[in-house]
Amino acid sequence: MDTKNMKQLLFVQQKLQILHLGKHFDEFSDSYLYAWDRGVYPSISDTDGSVNRKPHELYPECFSISREEVRFLIKRFNTAWDNGEKLSFYKLEDELHVKSHSTSGWTRGKLLRISRYLFLEECYDSSFWSALTKNGECPIEAHGIQSKFDRDSDIFFD
Repeated sequence: MDTKNMKQLLFVQQKLQILHLGKHFDEFSDSYLYAWDRGVYPSISDTDGSVNRKPHELYPECFSISREEVRFLIKRFNTAWDNGEKLSFYKLEDELHVKSHSTSGWTRGKLLRISRYLFLEECYDSSFWSALTKNGECPIEAHGIQSKFDRDSDIFFD
């Protein structure tokens, strides 16, 4: 077995362990579990090298949504937050060319999953999230960003 396949195998095993511990033993934060379950690199949980690394830091290339994509969206949200911008989901999609046939690599699914992760991390306030998910200015799926996380029904082992 080559190194890439071995690392992917170890990642899947680690993912199952983290989800199991989270679901059945109340370990880890909701945001961390969500990130592992949905393939979002949990960038906010990165360490600075002064303490032991967290499990996700060993597998950055194995997450379907990369560290760089999460950090990019955090930076964009921080700019909106700092400037008091009422950023809507559709405006964000337009900026990132989600609806066009561009090669940006951004999809609605990525934006939804990263946004949900950041919401569960308790980044920003309710007015920020309300603006992002305002009726008529976001797809219906975006209303789930602010929903309560339930470990029993929201964690899947797939």
